[in-house]
Amino acid sequence: MSRQSWNSIINSYLVACKGNYHLAVKMAKFHDNALFAGKADPNVNAQYTAFHPLYLNMQTTYDLWIAQGGTQLGETLAMKLFMKQLSNPNIGNWDRDFLKQFPANTSDYKKLMPHHRIPFQSGSTDDRISALSALSTNLIGITVLAATATEINNFLIQVKAELDIQQNAIQTTKTDSSSVEAARVAMCVKMFGNYGRLLGFNEDNPSAIAQYFPLKYIQRTQQVYYCRTLKPAKQYDITKHTFEATDQLLLTTDNAASVRVALAKNKGDDITGKGVVVPGNSSPTVNASDLGDVSQNSYLIVLNLDTNISAEFEIEFL
Repeated sequence: MSRQSWNSIINSYLVACKGNYHLAVKMAKFHDNALFAGKADPNVNAQYTAFHPLYLNMQTTYDLWIAQGGTQLGETLAMKLFMKQLSNPNIGNWDRDFLKQFPANTSDYKKLMPHHRIPFQSGSTDDRISALSALSTNLIGITVLAATATEINNFLIQVKAELDIQQNAIQTTKTDSSSVEAARVAMCVKMFGNYGRLLGFNEDNPSAIAQYFPLKYIQRTQQVYYCRTLKPAKQYDITKHTFEATDQLLLTTDNAASVRVALAKNKGDDITGKGVVVPGNSSPTVNASDLGDVSQNSYLIVLNLDTNISAEFEIEFL
């Protein structure tokens, strides 16, 4: 027979921000600021002194992780541009060079382009690079196409160099995510310890310690607060909720990316042109009716309008 854990010994801070580093930073910052504000009390000051370095580490590792993700995105976009260039105009130009020397129905041409342009214009990136490598190899020794072969080899060198950079960026991001996870766990463990210590100092008046902890981020009875990081140009279904027209929501963007927030009838519906746009680094309060027809729509959806950076946003039901 399984036994349920006693709620009082469950680290609710670890649970609340599991898989959500943006929320972990928000929780750490709240706790750190609250302890700093109350450090005239020597008991609070002791907790601040121990916690502050963990907050700084959480913030720093998170910032590095986000920055590395942006680098990885840039490298991915660079590879996409190379593949687009290969598809058009490069392979077309090279194919025309081949046809000037070898008619399409000859064995010499078929050796170079056995499937015509298809392998260079469709398929995975790895498959297209493999086709390009094979073409480069088959051009060895064909003197009349020496100039074209040189152009292809130079392009292939650039593509392979970019592939190495991209793979390194992906591996580095994995490493950085391990670091930020370790920082999250250390921060949450210390916050839970601070809860116990401050409770002990205020055992006759436990409500006095509420000011030091990010309660709205961890309360689960009825979720009224949502915090997310959303990749460029991506959309996310926040929740399904029945709103009244006059219900208010606080919409906050924590970085330069703007987002669109709207109500939709179905999960995953396209919200382009609907709802409200929340500019980067802003925090407007809106009525639910501003997001859509509350009598017909109950899915709250967010779209990152920025195509280059991830959006960090918060939604709170007031």
